[in-house]
Amino acid sequence: MCPVRFCYVTWCLLGVICAAIAVGLPLWSMSNPPSVTLSAATLRARMTAGVWGVCTEVHILSNATSMSAATCFSFYHASRGGLLLPNGEMVEAHNDPLCSAPHGDLVASIERRTADPTFPAFLQSSCGHLGRATLVFAYLAPIAGALALLALAFLCCCATRRPHVDTASQCLVGLAFLSAVLAFVLWTQQRPTNSYFGPSFYLAIAAAVCFFFSLISCRFHKPEAPAPPPEEPTTDRDTYGRSMTPPTDKHDSRV
Repeated sequence: MCPVRFCYVTWCLLGVICAAIAVGLPLWSMSNPPSVTLSAATLRARMTAGVWGVCTEVHILSNATSMSAATCFSFYHASRGGLLLPNGEMVEAHNDPLCSAPHGDLVASIERRTADPTFPAFLQSSCGHLGRATLVFAYLAPIAGALALLALAFLCCCATRRPHVDTASQCLVGLAFLSAVLAFVLWTQQRPTNSYFGPSFYLAIAAAVCFFFSLISCRFHKPEAPAPPPEEPTTDRDTYGRSMTPPTDKHDSRV
């Protein structure tokens, strides 16, 4: 069995890595719509969704050429990506946040590109309170875990034990665990209907499991209180009781 401190750090570090990768990759849900035939070309679009936005990967197959383009769109921030023109040329395009115009041309273009009729409903939930809550908890999990590791690093650098830092580190791991659990639970209600769970979703579950094992192994062995030093006999021990001088005989023999 591994030492308590080593298990705590290892599980917490694994949880931070899994949670950070899950947040960074927009692979919480994935969909593969059917191919669409347009005149002499076949268009196939693949959409992946994450807590911060969606990405589309379009493949165009024709008799002569084969082209593909991938573009990511953020819910709350402007982004830049490649735009595939009909002549096969890739140009840099500025994309507004999806939530700024949920019924705009960009959203309609994504819906046509992916051939997913449930995309508007997914975008509405992602831009609402549900999507914001999922985003906050997904980001909070790796941040809280990283702060717990910093607290542990502070303990390792100090020669003396600090119980308050131990308690704060355990609370941060508990917060990371709850955040990871809430993130993937909320995503089950937010995800596009016609999609399946992707690698990032399972990484979020793995992060919650790692934080849980870190939480149950973070009970550090408290150092035992030092034994009190043995009492040494005093040099001025009162041999004759409370009197400081030995009693004298009433009949003193000395003249």
